[in-house]
Amino acid sequence: MSKSTTPDAFALMKTPFAMFDPADAAAAGTRNADFAARAAHACFSGAAQMNWEMFDFMSRRVRKDIACAQSMMTAGSGQTAYETQTTFVQEAIRDYVDQASKMFELATDIANSAIAPAQARASEVIEEVDEIVEEADKAA
Repeated sequence: MSKSTTPDAFALMKTPFAMFDPADAAAAGTRNADFAARAAHACFSGAAQMNWEMFDFMSRRVRKDIACAQSMMTAGSGQTAYETQTTFVQEAIRDYVDQASKMFELATDIANSAIAPAQARASEVIEEVDEIVEEADKAA
């Protein structure tokens, strides 16, 4: 035996982690891909939900904008036109603030849904590593 292949050299290369065979690596990769697909699905469905929410909001706002313009054009006096415009601006500000709040809440829900599979997979991996370390400690 050469110096580099002595039993002492092999002892130095030992780690608390078992070596994975190709089947183990493939199984881990498949499991990771499954969790990644779940996270991607949460992101894509969340993006679709956000798009729908924005489309719905914008269509409601456009209807209000048109109604305000019609009211302004048919106002019988400057005072009525001023009151119509004031009400419109107050409602618009309230609507945009409410919508921003909804969108932030929705984004938070989407982020939590997307990260949940990664957190679950990380927990699985930690458990697997703990089991490997425990088995290595028992064998030592």
